[in-house]
Amino acid sequence: MLRPSVPEIREDNEHRRPSSFGPQLLEHYESGVANELNESPPPNHHGTISPSSAFIDIHHDTRRNIQFTDVSSLQETTPTRPLSLPRGTRLNQDIENQPTEIGGPPLIRLSTAFVDRIITDWWWWELFSWLVSFAAVVAIIAILIAYNGKPPPGKIMFGITLNAYISIFSAVGKAALILPVSEAIGQLKWIWFRRESKLWDFFTFDSASRGPWGSLMLLGRTRCRRLVSLGAAITILALAFEPFFQQIVTYPIRTVADSHQTSSISVAMKYREENVRYVPSDGNAAVSSMGQVITGQFMLIGEPVREPPSQCSTGNCTFPEYSSLSVCHQCVDLSYTLEYVCANYTRLELTGSSTSTSHPCGYKLNGTLLVGTTDFHKNHTIVLSAFAVGDDMKTDVYWNSTTFADFTFPIIDFYLAYTPGGPEETRKNSTPVMINCLLSWCIKTYQARHISGVLHETATKAVLYNPEPGFLPSATNSSASYNEVSITTSDNKTYTVPNGTTKSIRTKLRQSMPTFISSYDGGPNNIVGVWNFLLQPPYDFASELENLTTEMTSAMRRKRSGSQEIHGTVWTPQSYVKVEWVWVSLPVGLLFGSLVFLLFTILKSRRQGIGAWKSSALSMLLYGINGEARRKFDVAKKTSEIEAMSKVVRVKLAERKGTTRLVPV
Repeated sequence: MLRPSVPEIREDNEHRRPSSFGPQLLEHYESGVANELNESPPPNHHGTISPSSAFIDIHHDTRRNIQFTDVSSLQETTPTRPLSLPRGTRLNQDIENQPTEIGGPPLIRLSTAFVDRIITDWWWWELFSWLVSFAAVVAIIAILIAYNGKPPPGKIMFGITLNAYISIFSAVGKAALILPVSEAIGQLKWIWFRRESKLWDFFTFDSASRGPWGSLMLLGRTRCRRLVSLGAAITILALAFEPFFQQIVTYPIRTVADSHQTSSISVAMKYREENVRYVPSDGNAAVSSMGQVITGQFMLIGEPVREPPSQCSTGNCTFPEYSSLSVCHQCVDLSYTLEYVCANYTRLELTGSSTSTSHPCGYKLNGTLLVGTTDFHKNHTIVLSAFAVGDDMKTDVYWNSTTFADFTFPIIDFYLAYTPGGPEETRKNSTPVMINCLLSWCIKTYQARHISGVLHETATKAVLYNPEPGFLPSATNSSASYNEVSITTSDNKTYTVPNGTTKSIRTKLRQSMPTFISSYDGGPNNIVGVWNFLLQPPYDFASELENLTTEMTSAMRRKRSGSQEIHGTVWTPQSYVKVEWVWVSLPVGLLFGSLVFLLFTILKSRRQGIGAWKSSALSMLLYGINGEARRKFDVAKKTSEIEAMSKVVRVKLAERKGTTRLVPV
C-alpha cells in the first residue's frame, strides 16, 4: 500500500507557494492569488473524500498528519509530506473550507492547551515572575530580621553563608523582576504605534526591553512623560538591585558580656596598721607598713601611684558601684592671715622648736615666722614651714584649728606655708601661700572599669568620719587617738579601723613632714621629694596631697586581711550582623514600582484592545511592516544605512485587508 509521505502544494500557472511561515507567507496572502490547491490524494482507505476535506493519519501514536486532497486530481497520486504538530495539540474537527477574505487558501485553526493560553494569551506568567521576585526579596528581609543584632552565622543552609544567601536571592529577585518589566515595555511598543511614529521607535522599544542602554535611549525619546518611561527607569535602576542588597549588611565589632570569665577589684573593709620589722640580706632593718607609703610619697620624686588590686582577663571589664574605706583630704587657703614683718633687733619663734631667730624679715602667723629671711645679713632663708594641730607628741602647741575646729578625730590637721618659686622669690619678699589641710578617714564610693587593660577608677562620693562634731580633746589627754573607728553606711556595711591605727599613721605623717625648709647662701639645696613642688609651677600642694591619700587608700585595699573582692562583668569583642535598612529602599521600591507598571500596562492594553503580544518575536514577524513599507528599504544597504532610513520612515499599526500590520503613513 502506498502511503504519501511528503506534502506537495501546487498552484495554477506554475506558481509555487512558499512552505514557511512569516512575512513571505503573509505577502503571498496579500498577492490576491486565488488558485486552488491541486494535491494528489493517497490511496482511498477511508472512503469517499470530499473537496477541501482533510483526514488524520497517526503513525505509532506519535504524530498527526494532515493531507489535503482535491477530487479533480484523484486519479493522480503524488506523495505528500505530513504536517507535524506538537504532541498534545488538538486539531479542530474540520478545517475551515471557506477561503480568506483576501482570497487566500483556507486557514488552519488549532486549539491550544489551557496552560498555553494562560501563559501566552494573558499575563499570568509575568505576574508569577513578579511573585518570584517578591518571594526572593521577602526571603532576604526575613533572614536579615532573624539575624539582625546577632553574631553572624557560620552557615545558614546547605553550607552557604549569609552573604552568599543574600547574593543568590538578590540575583533571583532581579532576574524575576526584569521579566515582567521587559514584557510590559514590549507590550507598550504596540500601543505606541497606534499613533504615527518613526520606525526607529520600534528599534528603541525593542532595545529597551533588552537592557539598560536601550532603556536610556527610550527615556530620551519619551522625555520621561509616558508610562513606558517608568519601565525604562526600573530597568536602569535594577543595575543597583544586587549591590544595594550586598550593602545592607555590615559586621561591626561590639563588646558583649562573657559569663564564662570573671573580673574582680579589691575594696578595704578594715585596716590595721602593723609594724612588722624584718632584716633583709644587707642587714638593714626595714618596716613593712603604711610608713613606707608615706615615706615614698614625701621623699621620692615621681613615685607612681599604684592601682588597687584588680583582675580582668580580657582587659575590658566594668564593675558595679562600690564603696571602700579610704583616706580623704581637704585644704583651705589662709594666706590672708599672714602678716609681713621686717625689723632688726627683733626675735620671732620658729615652727617645731623652742628656739627663736633674730632680725626676721618675712611673713609671720601670730608670733611665729613662717617664711622669710633671718640674721642680720639675711643669708638664712626659710622657704617652707609646716606644723600640725593637736600634736600629741608636743604639749607646747595648740589643739585648736582655724578652719576645721569642729572636726573630731582627724588623722592629721596641719598648716603649710611656702613661697612659690623657692628661695629666690622668698628673698624678694614675694607673697607667700598658707593652707590649712586635713586628712581623715572616709568612705568613698567609686565607679571603675578596665579599658584596654588599664583601670580607670573615679570617686563619685565621699562620706567623712566625724562622730562627735565640736569635741575638743585636751592637750594632756589624747587617748581619743586610740579609739576604734567604725563607720556604717546606708547599705548596712560597716568599715572599721582598730585602736591605735590612727595614732600610728598620724605619727608617721608628722615625722615625714618638715617643720621648716631653709636655705643658706652658697649652701646646698635641701629641698627633696614632694617638697620640690614649690620650685616648679603651678606650685600646688593639693595635687601632691591627692597622690598621697590615693596611695594610702590603695595600700589598704592591697592588704589581704580586711579587704574583699567586688566582682564585675567581663566584656569580650564580638562581631555581629548590623542591618542598614535604608539600603533596602531601592530594591523594595523597584519591586512595587514594577508591579504598578505591569498592572497599568495590562489595563491600558485592554482599553486599547491590543492583544498580549508583549515582546514576542512571532508577533513582530506576523504584525511587522507590510510589503509596501518594506519596499521603501533597499535590502542591499548596510545596517547603518537602514537605521538611518528608519529614523525617517513613519509607520502606524493599522488593519488592512483583514490583517493588522505596520503600514507607512
